[in-house]
Amino acid sequence: MSRTASLTLSRLLTDNPAVDLMARLTYPKKIQVVGLVAGIAILLLTGQLFFSLAGQIERARLERSGLYLVIPIRLILEPLQEHRGLAHAYLSGDEEFRASQGPHLQSLLKARRAAVDAAIAAAEAAFQRHLPALAQDRRWLEFCQSWRAAARGEDTDPRATLERHDHLVAQLNTLISAAADATHLTVDPYVGTFYLAQMVTQNLPAVLEQMARIRDMGTGFYVTHHIDRDDKYLLISLNTMTRTSLDGLRQTVQDKVLRTMPELGDELKPRLEQMDRIAGSVDTFTQMKLLGMLFDSSPTAFFGAMTYPHPAELNAYGVGPRDTTLDSGEPIAPGPIGQVYDTLDQFTRLLDNAIDHRLWVLYQQLALNLTVSATALIIVIYMLWLMYVAFPIRKLIFATERVAGGDLEVQLEIDRDDEIGQLARSFNAMTEAVRFTRNNLERLVSERTADLAAKNELIMDSINYARVIQQSYLRSSQADMATTLTDYAMVWEPRDVVGGDYLYFRRFEDGYFFAVIDCTGHGVPGAFMTLIMASYLNNLLTHANRHDPAALLSRMNQAVKTALGQHETSAAEPSEHDSDDGMDTAFCWVDCHHQQLTYAGARTPLFLLQPDGQSVIQFNGERMGVGYVHTPMDYRWHNQTIPLQAGSMIYICTDGLIDQVGEARRMAFGKKRLKQLILDNRDLPMHEQQAEIMAEFKSWQGKEARRDDLCLFAFRHHPSGDCA
Repeated sequence: MSRTASLTLSRLLTDNPAVDLMARLTYPKKIQVVGLVAGIAILLLTGQLFFSLAGQIERARLERSGLYLVIPIRLILEPLQEHRGLAHAYLSGDEEFRASQGPHLQSLLKARRAAVDAAIAAAEAAFQRHLPALAQDRRWLEFCQSWRAAARGEDTDPRATLERHDHLVAQLNTLISAAADATHLTVDPYVGTFYLAQMVTQNLPAVLEQMARIRDMGTGFYVTHHIDRDDKYLLISLNTMTRTSLDGLRQTVQDKVLRTMPELGDELKPRLEQMDRIAGSVDTFTQMKLLGMLFDSSPTAFFGAMTYPHPAELNAYGVGPRDTTLDSGEPIAPGPIGQVYDTLDQFTRLLDNAIDHRLWVLYQQLALNLTVSATALIIVIYMLWLMYVAFPIRKLIFATERVAGGDLEVQLEIDRDDEIGQLARSFNAMTEAVRFTRNNLERLVSERTADLAAKNELIMDSINYARVIQQSYLRSSQADMATTLTDYAMVWEPRDVVGGDYLYFRRFEDGYFFAVIDCTGHGVPGAFMTLIMASYLNNLLTHANRHDPAALLSRMNQAVKTALGQHETSAAEPSEHDSDDGMDTAFCWVDCHHQQLTYAGARTPLFLLQPDGQSVIQFNGERMGVGYVHTPMDYRWHNQTIPLQAGSMIYICTDGLIDQVGEARRMAFGKKRLKQLILDNRDLPMHEQQAEIMAEFKSWQGKEARRDDLCLFAFRHHPSGDCA
């Protein structure tokens, strides 16, 4: 530090008014001032936190009120749309049609009018509870008036009744948006619930209206048995918009909702699969039943087949097997509109649950923060107002003067654990250390040396026991290997006592699975990683996925990245606490029935020597490790299928073998050298090949330090023995 900076700092410390004020006060007064300042700061922070949480709670309650406004309006939509389709069918018919099917249609229309009236009454009650101004909204009043005209049957033309109902549906959707906007439901700051709210208030009602218009127009066409050119174009447009909207909904749920709210996966993933089937069903009804002009059902059967998925409701509309089957015999899934309404109800329930959960968490946070703040304030006031330090400091000054005079036997009484108590302990330790140094320095050195040796022995004992644990993990693989393979070799040599290389082997009824794994690091950190990888592999490897090593690598990648919190975003601003750990590995499945090996590698090659082969074939895996920060979460490895003959030899090793630098020549041992050793010793049993390879390796290494852990696994394929 320069002289100018030192002078500036000295002036700041000595000329500061606050410092000058504290220097003039006695310690009790100083404590009172500090306590007052601390109390005011705690109260201000508590107040700020309280108002922040209270604002979030009020916003969540307002959003919940908005949802309770949207739900009753949505309950009007369904019977209103059904009334449109039935009314269009009734008005499209001639006298003969009305005489034969009119009474049934009138009965259905009467039930729909009653359902709409009941839903309107429930909506008005909800408006009065949550947003009274909405009950007097001009759009609501116009809707009610227009509905009364439609319910009285003032429209006698089919196209006019369609247009009136279209306007009614548009008014309801506008009211849903108005209620959501007024209660901040559509601007939710939480990503997951924001997209749920968008689907409940906008996206799903829009796609339902597209599907309902296809159904309602089609019901009328089934009465007249005629579709003009403009109606065909409109049906094609509505069908295209429906498929596009359903694809967009599925993508939004998959990319937005499930990424931010993965706990909803069990409920929402079946819906994602269902959306494709719904789009296909609507497309079939539109393309084959309407645009193909089959007209092979009654109007009510067509209406019911597009609306209801359940047998009881289909029976009520006279829907038979013919109405949900094409001439080719291909079935059509009934009730796509009802299924989308079920989806809307499910999303509404999930949104309601999410808002309730957020309210519960906010209430808990508010109670906890108020409790902590009140406790902290009480503790600060108590400790600062009742704690006195003047007398202990006087005792410390007196004891220091005695030590300065040469009295090293002085000891302070310690009756507190605060800074003054720590100072007293330090003073006693200092005087004791001076006495000890003066009288017993040589003995102290001897005792410290013995203590360090004991600690070192304890650490080595712990590491040796860790090796026992790691070997126990290998034991089950070795046992399966011994009972499965008739001619094999295995080398596992950690660079230190324990290491990061691992060999996994598991036998099944139709083959066996093995993996050679090189985890990040060596020594104790590497050993920890092998235990993690072995545990995940043991849990992920099942009878269902053992035939697909590449898919298993992808699942391991996702599991490791999730468990260690290693995402690509964490690499943008790394800190000393971030990890970037994973493994290089080869996953292999040997199919005994088909005499073939399926290999998927992550920066770990596989070497193959066929019985009649003149050279060693090298199979390279992907140049992407498993679990690392820069490995994408959705990365997919690829399988390579290798036919096996009797006597085929497979070799896999970690880079501790091929990357080892030699003493005489400062070069790596290398893959080329390993391949030549395999060719030179091909006729020997595998355990003798192992001895030859390791002897050459250690001769190459010489006195050069081992750079990494080493693992080698090789076997000769014997169909009659290995697959028995």
